[in-house]
Amino acid sequence: RSSDLDKAGTAVNAKLEFSRELVMLVLEKLATDIPCVLYDDALFCHLVDEVLLFEREIHSVHGYLSSLPSSVHVLSEEYCFQRWVTVERKFALQKMDSMLSSDAAWISQYKDI
Repeated sequence: RSSDLDKAGTAVNAKLEFSRELVMLVLEKLATDIPCVLYDDALFCHLVDEVLLFEREIHSVHGYLSSLPSSVHVLSEEYCFQRWVTVERKFALQKMDSMLSSDAAWISQYKDI
């Protein structure tokens, strides 16, 4: 059953309460981990990916409400968000440079049409 009664007789959604407490644990873990990985590009990107995947799953699969605490809020804090944008920009520029410097970059794929 996903709904039970607390001591006062009020309905409690156990699945939702469990999910909310799980998110609170994730928030505590992120508060500890982010300072340790903030300046390691690979680890920071992995952390961001995992947070986004966790958020997508908890909302889409488990029906977690958007009005409740979210681990994405940690990523949107100024120091973290600025780092996220900086790293994303760096990797996007590296990918673009890699694509433009490849031997096939300037060969038309439609030349035989």
